[in-house]
Amino acid sequence: MNTNNKKKNNKSQSSNKFLIKKRLIKTRTHRKQTSKTNCSDEVSIAKESRTLIPDGVYEVQLVDIFKRPFMNTKKIYGKCIIISGPYMGEHISIVFQTHETYGPRSKLHKVFSHFLGRKLRKGERINERRMLNSVFKIRTRTVAKDEDGDLYPDFQRYSVVDKVLELLVRDKESHSR
Repeated sequence: MNTNNKKKNNKSQSSNKFLIKKRLIKTRTHRKQTSKTNCSDEVSIAKESRTLIPDGVYEVQLVDIFKRPFMNTKKIYGKCIIISGPYMGEHISIVFQTHETYGPRSKLHKVFSHFLGRKLRKGERINERRMLNSVFKIRTRTVAKDEDGDLYPDFQRYSVVDKVLELLVRDKESHSR
């Protein structure tokens, strides 16, 4: 019986040695792969900073609109340019939540109603790209907290479109599409 136990122990020890060697090989390979990338050689490029302007009412033109992932959902981002006043030429964003359907209290529903100049009919599809190049009167607000509710330092705060007050000029080409 002792010889059988010794054989079992030898087998288990040899398999443990194999596992240990296998782990060492993986670790060495990982170290080799990570040592190839030298962080000091890599350069990260910062995006353009977001604009901070005083809260108020401005005239803007919607120049781009696109969807992007945000956390577990997608959002619609509109890029606007201020076209009058002391902040003329500054960029500001308008952000819409995405949903299957949009009720009359949603920001996108309200903006598209301004764009059409009427209430939306039940089941009517909203094509946000039709609003491109249109001019709106908007009210801005300053974003002072991040998505976790933590306060931004003063130099990281930025302005966004809080509310679209009215449509000033509708782009004729995009309205006919």
